[in-house]
Amino acid sequence: MKLAESHVALVRFHKKNFGIRKQSHPPYLDVSPKVVPMLDHVILTFVYVESLRRERLNNAVGPASQTNTS
Repeated sequence: MKLAESHVALVRFHKKNFGIRKQSHPPYLDVSPKVVPMLDHVILTFVYVESLRRERLNNAVGPASQTNTS
């Protein structure tokens, strides 16, 4: 997330690091102090976009690789 017409990142997502080249850490969001007043909106937007991404990935896999559990 960036300010309009700016290259300053307001929020940055860091993936989980397993510690091969750098120290290991869990996934986290790096949030600018400018975003703190609307942090609830930022986190909800992140969760919503991540759920859309995962849904798109599951649909891209296709029905052939999905198992029938019934």
